[in-house]
Amino acid sequence: MLEDYVEKVERGVYKITSKGAERYNQLSRAKEGERKLNKQVVSALEAKIKEQEAYIRQLTQKTDQAGQQVQNIALKAIEGASSQRIFGRNYENVKEGIKDQ
Repeated sequence: MLEDYVEKVERGVYKITSKGAERYNQLSRAKEGERKLNKQVVSALEAKIKEQEAYIRQLTQKTDQAGQQVQNIALKAIEGASSQRIFGRNYENVKEGIKDQ
């Protein structure tokens, strides 16, 4: 009778140990799955950051080019206005010279 109880206790301990080990393995697999998922998320975010950095560089380049174009246009406008004043003065001088003759 005592041997029956010992055997039942041993089976119970075995079941508890087996269930504990099984649960531990399940939790370990779940934790590993979470780690892999987190690594994938981090990798995806790093790729997105690189993509955004490239886009920012592209926009910065376009902004610089646009600024240069604006400066060129302003310079041409100033040069054009100066040329018109000089042409206008020369024209007036020529006109005055013809009248005097």
